[in-house]
Amino acid sequence: MDKDRKRNAKIKKPYDSFLSASLKIPADVLSGEIKLTLVGNRQALLENYQGLSEYDGKCVTFQGKRMKITVEGEKLRLDYYGSSETLLRGRIRAIRFEETERGT
Repeated sequence: MDKDRKRNAKIKKPYDSFLSASLKIPADVLSGEIKLTLVGNRQALLENYQGLSEYDGKCVTFQGKRMKITVEGEKLRLDYYGSSETLLRGRIRAIRFEETERGT
């Protein structure tokens, strides 16, 4: 079973690249990866996530298809929160990435 999953993953990568280029769709959207854009340590734009699993003024955790991203800092606030895009502001001190089994 595990051998089949690895083989399928190898096949899927070139196909995703081909599909992305052919349809002119960003690869991160097709792969389900979270896109994180930072502006210094005061602003973070997160896109293409599946949900928010933790939020307070010091910690925000976003769940993606294959990973969780946790932003830690001070006076963190969600200036905009949409179904697939969030603008986070505050003093960002650290960002942690945690791979998950979700979506595999």
